[in-house]
Amino acid sequence: MPVNKAAKLRYEIIDECLRNPKRKWAKSDLLQFVNRRLSLEHGEGTEISTSQLRYDLEAMQTECGAPIEMYREGKSYYYRYEDPDFSIKNIPIEQEDIVKLNDAIKLLQQIKGFTIAEEMADIVHRLENKYHFETTENKPAISFEASPEMRGIEHLEDIYHAIIRKNVLKITYQTFNAKTSRVWHIHPYLLKEYNNR
Repeated sequence: MPVNKAAKLRYEIIDECLRNPKRKWAKSDLLQFVNRRLSLEHGEGTEISTSQLRYDLEAMQTECGAPIEMYREGKSYYYRYEDPDFSIKNIPIEQEDIVKLNDAIKLLQQIKGFTIAEEMADIVHRLENKYHFETTENKPAISFEASPEMRGIEHLEDIYHAIIRKNVLKITYQTFNAKTSRVWHIHPYLLKEYNNR
């Protein structure tokens, strides 16, 4: 279920509304509540339109399987969950998702010095146990060439964590033909291989 962060937040707000059986949610009430919450959490200018709300309701039905129904009472139409116990926060993980996670972990495990892959493998194993899935052991479809003399690979995980945590790095850099080095303070955003370096 590939959902961006803003959409995920809107889905959670809508989910919270539709799980509340004590209130009747007309489209205008739902829109007002979602916009008020978005403004409180992310400031002015984050409000959505009526058409965006409609798209979100449709996306929740198709992507999350949300049993949203529109019912009529008098002259007005309201929204609610057909199943009052439904919540998008309780959607189980499918076996196909576990297989994809395992494939991603196998790719990461090929990078020496990247121990986060082992931590992720442990999480996937716990998910398999929780949902009673079994994944078959497949041979890797992609293999990286890792040169044994590649220098600096031991710093890969530290740089990765600095990017994720938005930490500033102090790096001493020396060009290939220069004998002097220079110290840089870097705000890392992306680690990319360039010319086998």
